[in-house]
Amino acid sequence: MSAGIRELGLQMGAASGRCRLWLALAAVAIQLSYALPAKSDVLSVVNAARLHSCPGGAGRAPLRINSSLNAAALALARGFSLDNATLSVGYRPSQATAVHLTGAGSDEVLAAMLLAHECPALSDASLSQLGAVRRGAELWIIVAAPFAPPRPQDAGAVSLRVLELVNQARREGQRCGSRTFAPAAGLSLEATLGEVALRHSEDMARRSGLSHEGPDGSTPAQRVRAAGFQPRGVVGENVAAGAVSADEVVRGWLASPEHCENLMDGRFSQMGVAYAVNLESSSAIYWTQLLASSR
Repeated sequence: MSAGIRELGLQMGAASGRCRLWLALAAVAIQLSYALPAKSDVLSVVNAARLHSCPGGAGRAPLRINSSLNAAALALARGFSLDNATLSVGYRPSQATAVHLTGAGSDEVLAAMLLAHECPALSDASLSQLGAVRRGAELWIIVAAPFAPPRPQDAGAVSLRVLELVNQARREGQRCGSRTFAPAAGLSLEATLGEVALRHSEDMARRSGLSHEGPDGSTPAQRVRAAGFQPRGVVGENVAAGAVSADEVVRGWLASPEHCENLMDGRFSQMGVAYAVNLESSSAIYWTQLLASSR
């Protein structure tokens, strides 16, 4: 890292999930092994738990059946991991959770199992779709939110939202790891910094990875100077991958001590932020934020 440059990257897992096996200590009748898509009774029981039985249900929307997630649940039943199951059917989630239940032979037993063990998996308000498959006495369920990155035409609104959230954090002061930062003056958007941030996000999306170094070996400070921006003192850069909204990317940066320190640095008065989407890349969306003050 060059002297005077603070460069920080954050990888946010876009499609990580958990798959847990809950064994019901109950006798079940011997059944032939077969696989069927989720029926309305499963969806109804899951939504009843999500909306009424699990705490805080009033703020959630009901889940909807998704045929691709049904197929992914069948892949789970055949031994695939959650990530590989969704990948195998061409479904890209921004987040997903898988549940494996044994012995849920009736709606009442299924409801009891969900309430006892799966409320954390069902309570995320951002989840919107469900797929499930039965095989004998076993049931596999996937709940997910589809990958839905901001569109290119939303870039202006997204930049303003990032600015709003960053300035809110600066007004309030923050604790970044072991360091406490007093409130700092707000930042303003700077067009050249935004253009340089966009080019770097596009480069990361092409290369499918986070980096502060450009393909030509350039540093953030070198890139902004080459674009005609003359910084006064230090240049900061935060990068991230996998976040699908301004709120998510800023939340991730604030949760990381080093990124948080960049955001709270009182030497900065301007920023530029941009994202680039490449569905063929590992994380699909890449973000760059540049922080500086002009001479």
